[in-house]
Amino acid sequence: MALIGGAIRDVALKGGENFRSDLDFVMFDGDLPAFRSLMVSLKATPNRFGGYGLRFARWKVDIWALEDTWAHTAGHKRVETISDLLDCTFFNWDAAIFNLEDHTLHTRKHYLSTLRKRVLEVNLLANPNPKGSLVRALRRGRLWNTYFGERLTEFTRAEIRRHSWDELLTIETTAFRHSSLATFDYHQLLQNLDRPCWVDGQMVTKPFGSDPRQLELDLKDRLDP
Repeated sequence: MALIGGAIRDVALKGGENFRSDLDFVMFDGDLPAFRSLMVSLKATPNRFGGYGLRFARWKVDIWALEDTWAHTAGHKRVETISDLLDCTFFNWDAAIFNLEDHTLHTRKHYLSTLRKRVLEVNLLANPNPKGSLVRALRRGRLWNTYFGERLTEFTRAEIRRHSWDELLTIETTAFRHSSLATFDYHQLLQNLDRPCWVDGQMVTKPFGSDPRQLELDLKDRLDP
């Protein structure tokens, strides 16, 4: 079994004492019928993305069989080992896996450096819930003061125009206890997405704040969808 994604990200960003994330696990023993029987016996709740949800007193846990990884079943990525999961997360910050059996950590190249620079980027664009991914991206930009890489900027600019701001706020307040977006001006957000800047040689935007290193206007077209 392996722990993947948000828990590793949050510990790397804020330390174990501040950990508040849900837990996402993947099982990879190759016995899919046994895994599904186990989930039934535990009264786990199937989710929309091929996994199962479990509730504990302190944690919300989601668990998948390796073979049921959405990117694999949808035909976007071939998944045969846990390392293949590094190519299956929507965000680059979630591309981290801790193998509980041999205590090894698997990450994308420059993972810690990307966290340190606070550059959030798209890892795999295809995903089963673009609206939800947009809301999560906006929340991370707002709460964590992050920069958006070029691909995430393009995704955000395209998706945000497909939905009303009220619709996105409703999704956020339904999924999360507190809204982080309601107090921010939607039009200012759109303007910020049109203002690229540099972070250590990488072109990014800062959706929820200006940056003194803004590029000249003639470079802005590179971020157009």
